Amino acid sequence: MRTDQGAAWPRTAAAVVVTIAVVAVVVAAVNLSGSGDEETDSATDPASQTPPPPPECPEAPAEGETDPIDEIDPDAPDAVPAGATSVRLCQGVGTKLREPDLLMEHSVARLTKYINRLEQRGEKPEMCTQDIGPGYRLVFGYPDGSEFTVSGKSYGCRELVVGSAYRIGGEDLLYSFLTWHHEP
Repeated sequence: MRTDQGAAWPRTAAAVVVTIAVVAVVVAAVNLSGSGDEETDSATDPASQTPPPPPECPEAPAEGETDPIDEIDPDAPDAVPAGATSVRLCQGVGTKLREPDLLMEHSVARLTKYINRLEQRGEKPEMCTQDIGPGYRLVFGYPDGSEFTVSGKSYGCRELVVGSAYRIGGEDLLYSFLTWHHEP
C-alpha cells in the first residue's frame, strides 16, 4: 500500500532549497548595501567629507568709518560658540597690523575658552585713552561653514565685541593669539 508521503518529499526538499536560496540572496544584498555595522558611505559620512575652507577676512573699514561687525549684535550669543576648527586674524579699525591675515588651526579651542573667560562689560566704555594701535577681527570658522567674528582693539579702552557683549582685554587677546599662532 502506497501513501502520498513519497510524493511530498520532493516538494518539501524543493521548498527547503528555495528558502535557503532566498535567505542567501537577502544576506548577500544586506552585505553589499551595508548593515550599518560596516564603514558608512562617504557621501553620508561627515568625517569623510571635505571640510569647508577656513574663513576669509572681511574687508576692513576705511579710517573713520564704522562697521556693523565692530558693534554688538543683540541677537548673537555673548560668547564664542564651541566647535570652531580655525580662526583667522584680520585687520580691523585702527592702525595696520604687522601680521595681517594669519590663520590658526591649532589651539582654537584654547583661544575660544580664553575669550569666553574674559570679563564682560555691561556697556561700551565712554571714556578711554587717546592712544593709537591696531584694531583686529578674529573670524572663527566652523565645520558647517558658519563663522563667528570677534572684534578687538589694542588701543583706547581695549575692548572686545563678542556677539552681544563687550569684554575687557583686547590687547591681551591679540598678544595671546600671536603667541599661540607662533607656537610649534
